[in-house]
Amino acid sequence: MRNEEAPNLCGLEVSVGETAPNGPVQSFGDLEINWEQSFDTNKLCYRASEPPEMCGNWTDWRCCEAGDGEKLCSIN
Repeated sequence: MRNEEAPNLCGLEVSVGETAPNGPVQSFGDLEINWEQSFDTNKLCYRASEPPEMCGNWTDWRCCEAGDGEKLCSIN
């Protein structure tokens, strides 16, 4: 997973696995452009809190599933 577009994120919550986003959640904070994190899974869901208006408010969950040869989800 990589943040290529958002200049700053207040926070990011990630859930991985077949039950995502209803499974356990990992939280990350203060993410800059080009932040990258690897997860060993075929399904990944995330939601973000973006400054300045949205800090503390979360977007809806967005999910992606890896197809053949895919290894990366971008935050958008």
